[in-house]
Amino acid sequence: MTLPQELAIALLFPAALFLLDWFRTRDRWHLGGFALCSASIAAVHSGVVVALVILCGASAIAAAAELHLRWNAFRRSLLIGLAGVVAGSSWILGFLHSGFEKSGVSGGLQDTIVVYFPFLRRFFGERPLIEEMSMPVYGGITPFVIVAVILAVVLLLRAGFVRPEVRGGLVWPAVATLVFFYAHVASMAHLPQILPVNRNAAWFVMSIALLITKAIAEAAGIVRARWGEPRTRYAFGTMAVIVVALWLTRVPDVRAAEARELYYVDQTGYGTAAMTVLRIERQFQPFSWTLVTYGQEFPMVLGKGFHTAAAEFLDRYDPRRPLGIPTRYVFIIVEKNPHPFEILDWAVRYSRADLQKRLQTWCYVYQSTHDNIRLYLEDENVRVYVIEQSDEDLRRLTAGSNP
Repeated sequence: MTLPQELAIALLFPAALFLLDWFRTRDRWHLGGFALCSASIAAVHSGVVVALVILCGASAIAAAAELHLRWNAFRRSLLIGLAGVVAGSSWILGFLHSGFEKSGVSGGLQDTIVVYFPFLRRFFGERPLIEEMSMPVYGGITPFVIVAVILAVVLLLRAGFVRPEVRGGLVWPAVATLVFFYAHVASMAHLPQILPVNRNAAWFVMSIALLITKAIAEAAGIVRARWGEPRTRYAFGTMAVIVVALWLTRVPDVRAAEARELYYVDQTGYGTAAMTVLRIERQFQPFSWTLVTYGQEFPMVLGKGFHTAAAEFLDRYDPRRPLGIPTRYVFIIVEKNPHPFEILDWAVRYSRADLQKRLQTWCYVYQSTHDNIRLYLEDENVRVYVIEQSDEDLRRLTAGSNP
């Protein structure tokens, strides 16, 4: 998940709740908050606008349940929200100008639409990316998710037995949870998709958190009305103890969980190499280091440092000469026991095992002719070297005197 999307998600629920309060009170400050949140969401990540529309629909349904929804207020909020989205999305005009060609829509723009707006895929015909994105995505329907859906249905039923002015607090989280649950299962159930499944997960979790909070508050109100305050505290204290006790009986084996995680990591490389990258990221300043590996750690390095594939590194740099990489630190991950996974294509010249042997030899030769290399980390499968270049080395590289 990108940082813009995280910011848009942080503004998503406040925008919908501002709208709900506008329907209730007609307070212009609430309408202004809705407009500003909508504009901000559209400005930082337009793909979240669809989720915003869905939650605005939930706000309208909740206001209607409270008998607060009026056509004039709805129309005004619709226009204000649309204006906010257009104002926030003004940058898209430039994107559309550069993305369209005389022959039609560019592939980049089509790909963006296909990813973020799955309900529009049928308008783009048959394309490889659409076929790939249309493949079923299987999300977990765990007991927790089932309980959340049951809670949503119970709150909707409960809304029919309470005063109209408090129905919205029950209806809104229930409707939001059910809609996001639909988006969660739509792909694997071969139903029309309104949201991308992977991005829907964050919104689904947030709606469940609100749903559980409201369910607990509603249960507390019911118990308090029947038993009084002291018994309510006793009852909920007892429930908390029971919940903790049940949770402790289900606490997973941490070592087993780590082993399972490492199992999936170890399919393409050793987990120690991945942990080494995380350690380097925390210990050294961003972009002050370069990592040399077989290749599978490249995505972990993006935005934090630099990466060079082992094959390219061996072809470009002579261990008998000063290293021509312009970063303070250079980490080289050598597999003592070559991993069985290999990336095979027409350009492959050496097997993974051969590359590891050559990389180890490179380190030995460099160590015999330089004094700025040391062992950074080692276990039964992986050996990590670090080369720390001096200020003089870096100045030489900057001046261009080193090839």
